[in-house]
Amino acid sequence: MNLKNSITEFREFQRVRRTNRLLKKKMLNFVNVRYQRGEKQPINDVRVIIRSGLPPDLGVIAFRAGDFQGYVGLEDVETYNDRAVNIAELLLIFEDEENIKLTFPTVTQKQEFAAELKNLLGLSNRSTPDPGLPLPIA
Repeated sequence: MNLKNSITEFREFQRVRRTNRLLKKKMLNFVNVRYQRGEKQPINDVRVIIRSGLPPDLGVIAFRAGDFQGYVGLEDVETYNDRAVNIAELLLIFEDEENIKLTFPTVTQKQEFAAELKNLLGLSNRSTPDPGLPLPIA
């Protein structure tokens, strides 16, 4: 009995340690981001946090600014588009919800955010043609 409890405690400790290591490794913060969901009023000075999760949960994108808090599960994001009019804008595209437009202070932050989405989810940029698909003939 005592050995069984020790093994259970050890496995729980290992799981917690693995989870903490994963969360520390895969967390990005972006500050002073402008957030706009659909056609609603934009919110300035938003902190955007990407946290990876443990399978089957892919993780979450959290938005925080003063009284405003919002969360989007990474599995809900269908794709993204970073070829918006303003070079520092990125559009998160959803299938059943309103899209989210993020405007970053610098292009480097936008590229880092897009790279992290691509790494975590295998998402592709909708503006760039997939090399496996034939190009349309005009």
